Amino acid sequence: MRGVEEHGGDWPRLVAAGWDPDRILDLSASVNRYGPGPAVESAWPALVRTLGRYPDRAAGRLRDALARHLAVPPAAVLPVAGATAALDLLVAGHPGWPVFAPPPGFGEYAGAARRGRSAFTWTDAPPDRPGIAFLANPQSPTGTLLPGATLDAWREWARRTGGVLAVDESFLEFLPDWASRTLAAEAATGALYVVGSLTKFYGLAALRVGYVVGRPDRVAALAELVPPWSLGGVAEAAAVAALGDQAFFAETRTRIRADWQALRAALAVRGGTFWPDAVPLNFLLVRLPEPPAAVAARLARRGILVRTTDSFFGPASPWIRIAVPRPDELGRLTEALDHPS
Repeated sequence: MRGVEEHGGDWPRLVAAGWDPDRILDLSASVNRYGPGPAVESAWPALVRTLGRYPDRAAGRLRDALARHLAVPPAAVLPVAGATAALDLLVAGHPGWPVFAPPPGFGEYAGAARRGRSAFTWTDAPPDRPGIAFLANPQSPTGTLLPGATLDAWREWARRTGGVLAVDESFLEFLPDWASRTLAAEAATGALYVVGSLTKFYGLAALRVGYVVGRPDRVAALAELVPPWSLGGVAEAAAVAALGDQAFFAETRTRIRADWQALRAALAVRGGTFWPDAVPLNFLLVRLPEPPAAVAARLARRGILVRTTDSFFGPASPWIRIAVPRPDELGRLTEALDHPS
């Protein structure tokens, strides 16, 4: 497995090739295709008038909104400029500690270690020494839930070695039972950290909003390492509006689940096979009869981006990760798959 920090959302490549950004169908980044919702859209014009104001250093409104949403004390939550910033912050808060993560996983786990000048190792089992461990639940790109036995083994590793366990829940809210699955309450007691993102489910990728949940004294120590005004006021306001729009997002959660099933069915009749035990999230890992690079290149010529997975599995990976399109977008994808250009 390669330690390359690749990511979806490379639409500027198609813009440079002459594509109209509004005509690009970006299924390489696993962002909610239904957008940030009416509350954010209605607030947007007024936010222009706030551009001359410095943001709240503590992002207090967002901290309180996240605390209510996650059912933890406000002092246990630290808003940051995206989940990647949260990973960097945890590495910076433990200088020199090695970083571990089970494969396959988000390339930025390795990236955070590199930026923090720490050693990084992909490992299936907890090591014999302390460090920082990043585990994802659900996992990307597989779309599977973290097995309880795996989580328990890493909990025991943290207890035995004094290591730091951080669970990345960036995709968790796509699940209808996410509130019973989140480990935020456990994180608030100090047993581990939770890293979260409002990029994916809430459709705020351009604004970069994430958070860390941990024991209040540990969160306060991490907050000392955050540069002033690193989370912009527009990002904070949009995130607060999105979190307050739960009726809309409950509806989109139901829609995305149906859209995931429709995408899976459409790919199955075109020879697709799927990662076992994947749950309906906003992406699907599929193996198609055609090599991934050829599929991705052919779709890109039609203005559609998908994600090859060599950065997760190595250059011989047969898998493609496809974000779940809306019903009005699925036909464009299947037409492009059926008609080579």
